[in-house]
Amino acid sequence: MAHVAEWKKEEVNELKNIIGQYDVIGIVDLMNIPAKQLQEMRKSLKGKAVIRMSKINLINLALEDCNADKTNIVDLSEHMDGQVAIIATE
Repeated sequence: MAHVAEWKKEEVNELKNIIGQYDVIGIVDLMNIPAKQLQEMRKSLKGKAVIRMSKINLINLALEDCNADKTNIVDLSEHMDGQVAIIATE
């Protein structure tokens, strides 16, 4: 069995917590978004939504694990391309 880095396990657990905690989950492509603009988006959404960037494979694992709890959430995997993030809100 291959060794999996501990930080990857923690990241998948954190993503699963975000997916489980919020009612509305989306995938956004942040490719070519300047850092300053991303910071301003996070600032304006603070308290309303969570944006969490991660590797596509780790997001896929989290979506697959949460598929039993949230119907068809794994279908979001089909829309991931580039530099993606999860956005979650009520």
